[in-house]
Amino acid sequence: MAADIQKTAEKWVATLLILALGLAFAALRGLSPHVVYAVDAPTPSAPANGALTTAASQPPLGIPDFEWQAVTGATLYRLQLSQDAGFASKQEWTAANSRFTPTDATLADGVWYWRVRVEQPTPVSAWSDVWSFTKQWAAADKLRRQYQPPPAV
Repeated sequence: MAADIQKTAEKWVATLLILALGLAFAALRGLSPHVVYAVDAPTPSAPANGALTTAASQPPLGIPDFEWQAVTGATLYRLQLSQDAGFASKQEWTAANSRFTPTDATLADGVWYWRVRVEQPTPVSAWSDVWSFTKQWAAADKLRRQYQPPPAV
């Protein structure tokens, strides 16, 4: 068993050495290593960039269906939503196809940013372009006026 562990360790060391030498050679030739993705990044399609979603357009809560162009070979996608364009805090889900409606989402009114990537096969794809939409649960012209009694005399 110890011999098997040593052989495995030697293989890893050799692999890392070859990788390091390849990177060093590339650097000497003025080439920079870059990330290679298994598949292309998806292209968002809905909600449209800058769209307004309301209870009337996406009943009952104004949460839209998210759609993107399917990527050949993709078997799983990851969707992220955030009110921060940098996605420092986010909500995320995985989807097996190129359309997803987050039924468990709690989205406050305001501007939301979204992006998607291929999660499988690995390595994952780059993130799509970031798109945004504005969620407005109730349009201002649809709000009911609260009854106010007349002032006391």
